Amino acid sequence: HPVVAVSMGLLTGVVGLSLLVLMAFTIVLIPVSLLGLFALGLMVAFGWAAMGAGAGAWIAVKFSLKLPVSVSAFAGAFLLMLVLDLLNWIPVVGAPIAILITVNGLGAVLLTRLGMVKFTPAMDQEEDFSDTP
Repeated sequence: HPVVAVSMGLLTGVVGLSLLVLMAFTIVLIPVSLLGLFALGLMVAFGWAAMGAGAGAWIAVKFSLKLPVSVSAFAGAFLLMLVLDLLNWIPVVGAPIAILITVNGLGAVLLTRLGMVKFTPAMDQEEDFSDTP
């Protein structure tokens, strides 16, 4: 669900960074804001790794390769970082696409609660109407 993931990641990025900056204005909360910035950076890195693993699994299925999960995850992450690095050479398009991919990964990490649960949107959940007449 890329629209939901991008929305969640963008909201978290804007609100989280502004909250961390506001927390850093107080002397007492500077360590907490640095810890929050570190946690946000870890979530972004986890999102990149998850997107790389997904890209590696997609490549393995697309080309019908029999690769171990770790090898396909490494290949997908390497390919994703290579594509992002090559896109940065394009002046107008590169940075927004890199930001979009980063925000998508951050939103996906947050929606799946760091990969612990499968995200199911409210519209995809089946409702039980057996009690209604």
